[in-house]
Amino acid sequence: MKEVLMCRPTAFDVVYAINPWMEVNNKPNKTLALKQWQNLYDTYQKLGVKINLIEQGENVPDMVFTANAGVVRENTFIASNFRPAERKPEEVLFQ
Repeated sequence: MKEVLMCRPTAFDVVYAINPWMEVNNKPNKTLALKQWQNLYDTYQKLGVKINLIEQGENVPDMVFTANAGVVRENTFIASNFRPAERKPEEVLFQ
C-alpha cells in the first residue's frame, strides 16, 4: 500500500441506520474510535505510507469511511454516487 485517504473521526456517530450493521441505539465509543484511528494513522506513518487527510464535513458522520468515497485506478479517481440520501452530501466533499 503506497497511499491512503483518511478522515479523522471528529464527528463520527450513528444517527441513522442505512445498513444492517448500523443500530441507532448502539452508539459508538467516540474516545475509543479516535484512539483506534490515531493508532492506524501512526502505523501507516511508521510504514512510510503516504497519508492524504480530508476534514470531516458537517452533518456527515459516515465520512470517516473513506473507502466508500470512490475508486482509484492509476491516476484517476471515480467518485461514488451514494444511494442513501444521508450520505449524498459527502459526494462533493470527496471531489
